Amino acid sequence: MKDKLEIIIFNIFKTFVLFLPIRGRYRFAEICGLIIYYLLGSRRKLTLKNILLAFPDKNQKEIKKIALKSYKNISKTFFEMLWADKLSVEVEGMENFNQACKQEKGVILISLHIGNWESGGMEIAKTGYPIYPIAKAQRNKLFNEKLNSERAKNGVFVI
Repeated sequence: MKDKLEIIIFNIFKTFVLFLPIRGRYRFAEICGLIIYYLLGSRRKLTLKNILLAFPDKNQKEIKKIALKSYKNISKTFFEMLWADKLSVEVEGMENFNQACKQEKGVILISLHIGNWESGGMEIAKTGYPIYPIAKAQRNKLFNEKLNSERAKNGVFVI
C-alpha cells in the first residue's frame, strides 16, 4: 500500500512540475534541493564530512557552499528525469565512443555523477547503441519498475 501511495504522490508531483515553465522547473528544483539539505540532517553531516575529506584546505563556509550547490544540482538532475525524453544534451567524446564501437569488441563506459548521467545515456541510445547501465534498485519496487520502464523506452536497459 505504501509503495502505491508513493507512486500516486510521485505522479501528482510530476504533473505539477511539468505544468511549470522550464525556468520555473529549475528554480523549483533548486528550492527542493535546499529544503532537502536542511531537512536531512544526517545526510547533510555526511555530505559536509565527505567534502572536507576531499578538500581539506577549504574552510567551513566554502564547504557549505559546495554542499548546497551539490544538493541543488542533484535535485535538478532528479527533476530533469521527469522530462528526460524531451531533453537534448551534448555528450562529449562521442567520436571516441563511435570509433571503439566500430571494433565490435564491446565498450565499457564509465561516467561520473557530473551533469545528468540519465540523459547522457539516453542521448547515446538515440544514436542506436543500446545502453546497459548498472544501477541500484529503488526501495519502492513499483517506483523501480516505473523508472526502469521509462529508461527502457529511451533505449537504456538497467542491469
